[in-house]
Amino acid sequence: MTTKRPSYLEVMDETMAVGRRIQRDADAAGLPTAWTQIAEHPNRYHRSPITAFNAGAYATVERIYQNTSTRGYGRLFKDPDITAFIYDMQKRGMEYTTTFGVYTVAYHAVAYEAHGRHHYRVSDGLALKLALTELRGLKTTDLRLPYDSIYIELPRELNFRVSNGDYDMLPAEGVFVVEDRDDSGIDVSRPTPGRSWRLLVLSETFAPPDARKDDPYVIDATQSFFTLPLLDGDTVDDAIERLRNRTMQPNQGKLPLGQKTLDTWINVWRWVMNVIVYATTPDADATHLRDNPEAEAIWRRIQKLPKVSAKRDRLQAQLKGMDPKPVVMLGKSVRLTPELRDMYESTKGEGRPLMVRVLVTGHFRRYHTKEGIVWKFIDPHWRGPEDAPVARETEHRLG
Repeated sequence: MTTKRPSYLEVMDETMAVGRRIQRDADAAGLPTAWTQIAEHPNRYHRSPITAFNAGAYATVERIYQNTSTRGYGRLFKDPDITAFIYDMQKRGMEYTTTFGVYTVAYHAVAYEAHGRHHYRVSDGLALKLALTELRGLKTTDLRLPYDSIYIELPRELNFRVSNGDYDMLPAEGVFVVEDRDDSGIDVSRPTPGRSWRLLVLSETFAPPDARKDDPYVIDATQSFFTLPLLDGDTVDDAIERLRNRTMQPNQGKLPLGQKTLDTWINVWRWVMNVIVYATTPDADATHLRDNPEAEAIWRRIQKLPKVSAKRDRLQAQLKGMDPKPVVMLGKSVRLTPELRDMYESTKGEGRPLMVRVLVTGHFRRYHTKEGIVWKFIDPHWRGPEDAPVARETEHRLG
């Protein structure tokens, strides 16, 4: 019998639940950290030592995150509990990048939970439109997350395949984005005061079936971490260029990324920025859904019942005890049309006929209102004779 592969969010939920059990026992035993509890009882909490190890990291980060007013990434990794743990793991022979990576994932998981689990999904039609949209004219001060921590699914329609330099190109699953206002520095090793976004991109690694035989919650994904500095006065293109230059540098002994991989990352970053800008425009097409089919079915049954009835009360009590797994669907009404697909494919071809239809990329236009400056999304569209051939690798950019 094949075990259904859980989503990465389900893996995080499982790991966080284990971490909280570990932390409760550590508190009851008067132990200083959750990791101490794991070290003394390695097999008590989960059949997988990997999951127990990760859960201990989640518990430690959550305790620190809840007990500090400054939740910045830089300050987190200066906490004595975490620095002591990383040092201890190095003494035991574990690579620094492994322990650092586990705590970085834990940081994103804890922030996502603490800020209300805001999950975004983009329709295929809107996904292609935003892939054809430029960021020209936008400044870093225009970039605002709808919430301090969000998760965005990366649609299969765009076929984003990424690599961290150790594996082949892998299908990307999603990205966490956290707003970091930590004035202690954007990076632990290269302090740069200011606001930034922390990005965690998840991509599948296709672990062999026997690696998951005993534990379906073994994480079989590659995590890639990035910091996008949002310095005052920069354009969004400036910020992406800074991130690009930094990503090209060797890090923790890893070789710089190749140009093809780097180009893919830039496409991912730009698309994510466009999703966030779109989500925060006043006229965004946003629909709130329940990703839990059972909860959705109960909610629909409730809507058909009289407002005052015992059955309605019972169903409402049942629904209250469930996790509805809320998701915000962006662009639900945007259809994936052949014309839109042609626009997207036109950026991949070669050649340029003399009489052509030219793709005008999507963009965000600034408007001044009584409430202040707002941005409106302008769809990508064709310009030129309808019966003319399409100009390949040619775009008319507005800016």
